[in-house]
Amino acid sequence: MNKAPDAGSGATQGATSDAKPTPSPELAAAHAELATATSLNEALRRVNAEQAASGIALRESEDELWHTVELSPQIPWTADPDGNITGWSARWLELAGLAGRDMEANGWTQVPHPEDLPRMIDAWTRSIQTGEPYNIEHRIRLADGSFRWMRSRALPRLDPEGRIMRWYGTTEDIEDRKRAEIRLLALVELGDRLRDLRDPGEIAYAAAEIIGRTLEADRAGYGVVDAAEETLRVERDWTAEGVSSLKGVFQLSHYWAGFVQALRRGEVVLTNDTQNDPRTAPSWGNYAALGIHAAIHVPAVYQAARSAWVWDAPAGARPLS
Repeated sequence: MNKAPDAGSGATQGATSDAKPTPSPELAAAHAELATATSLNEALRRVNAEQAASGIALRESEDELWHTVELSPQIPWTADPDGNITGWSARWLELAGLAGRDMEANGWTQVPHPEDLPRMIDAWTRSIQTGEPYNIEHRIRLADGSFRWMRSRALPRLDPEGRIMRWYGTTEDIEDRKRAEIRLLALVELGDRLRDLRDPGEIAYAAAEIIGRTLEADRAGYGVVDAAEETLRVERDWTAEGVSSLKGVFQLSHYWAGFVQALRRGEVVLTNDTQNDPRTAPSWGNYAALGIHAAIHVPAVYQAARSAWVWDAPAGARPLS
């Protein structure tokens, strides 16, 4: 007879056949490294995707900031802790007619009006030494040689210990506001000066002085026109420092053939460039001899006599209109 299988033996065989083999230590380590590498690759992929997205966002932000700055009426600039200008806008270079290399070191000092530069340097030096905000109104020379009023401001960026890391500044055009203020002050001063004057000559000179300073002219004066002789007689004129007087009699036709006719019609005769204005260019030599580069003649009538207020400006001055 055949012997029945042993129960215990069968159970053992079944259990043995269903069990999974135990991996070797080397295989387990390989699996662990693979899992780690997969995780790292996934993490790296996410980081790269995030960096790409951040890069796009950063470029968009920089582009938006650049357009905002360029459209702003304020011109940005930066300086190091010692006050050396380290960054400037392309608009500044265009406005002043400079190249980037012209701004190196203390190149910016060639732009302000000579009368304003000393106080600008004093204010900037004080801000650098104390960390106080920089805030000053001044004139700058434009690319065409004329001057324009600006306002420059700057604030320091500090590190956690309170040391200056960098200066951030802006310069903005305030020409219209400044001119309005200057004209208002001139009217107030003129009223104060004329209040106590009675002599026509003194009144004329006081007005000429105030108007001349307000227009930043070289000369300003009052002259009497002789229509028959076609002459202008200047008895007294105000002059800026170092400028010679135009006191005397002038043949108007020597400066423009239509001068007397224009004044008779009550027209204001204005030229901002006596050398290139078609009316005055033929007589440029006569203007040059007197140092007149721009001039305005305003007709008036005093005691039935034709007269004119006369102003003239130096080369490179702003338009008189």
